[in-house]
Amino acid sequence: MDAGGQSREIRLGSDAPESEKLTPEEISKLREVIARHPLVEVVALDSPSRLSLSIQQATLIGWLSDKELLIFKDKTLHIVNAHDGKPIRTLPLSVDRAEYVFLR
Repeated sequence: MDAGGQSREIRLGSDAPESEKLTPEEISKLREVIARHPLVEVVALDSPSRLSLSIQQATLIGWLSDKELLIFKDKTLHIVNAHDGKPIRTLPLSVDRAEYVFLR
């Protein structure tokens, strides 16, 4: 249990068979994946199996153009390059949740 009394165990649904319990290695990998989310990923249309961009702890708000993405990260809106993820500009807006932002 953690300091707040919450169990840190990762459990499957109550109807999962005993044979599907996670190994310590699988639990470690799952914790790593959860820590990176939410995650913005962009793939190339000509090669959908190839990941061209990955931004951890971010939510995609939308595409501003074929070269620019608007993302929400750390309660701030950012415009980033859609090809390499490099920041273009941080907008002077503070937003509590990504769900409060939309493009028209």
